Amino acid sequence: MSSAFAYAVAPLQMGPGVWGGWWVGILGMVVWALVLAAVVYAVVRLVILPVVEGADARAGPEDDALAELRQRFARGEIDEEEFERRAEVLRRTGGEE
Repeated sequence: MSSAFAYAVAPLQMGPGVWGGWWVGILGMVVWALVLAAVVYAVVRLVILPVVEGADARAGPEDDALAELRQRFARGEIDEEEFERRAEVLRRTGGEE
């Protein structure tokens, strides 16, 4: 076998020391773990959080009005009959009284 052929084939054999040793494999695993973590972070930040935050934003004034009504009932400012009457009006009209 000629020495030129041996030098040409040596990098393909992936023997010890050809690409820097065992630490290159560990470094490669760490890099891929970081890439995977970045992809997961991007999906959560760009897809999942806007959906969750958008659901809260779509709650609208009706939910705010019902929440205020529930708080007034809990504090004893209105009785059960008044609560039910106002809650029905809010449900029927979509939050506009």
